[in-house]
Amino acid sequence: MLFALIIFGEGFARLERKKRWDSRERQSALDNLEEFQEEAKGKRLNMWQYGDIESDDEESTKPVKAGGWR
Repeated sequence: MLFALIIFGEGFARLERKKRWDSRERQSALDNLEEFQEEAKGKRLNMWQYGDIESDDEESTKPVKAGGWR
């Protein structure tokens, strides 16, 4: 568990999304790790240095269709 706290707290890994069918123990563990992940995001450590990598800001615009023959 200590290793997990370090890698999430330093921004070297990110958590998968929680699933509602996860056991209570797993949900509790993920909640604890999520606190460390949020701290790393706030400090912009390592993989979070450019912001939230989970955001869809770049994908919010529609792709431009290339013209072509019909």
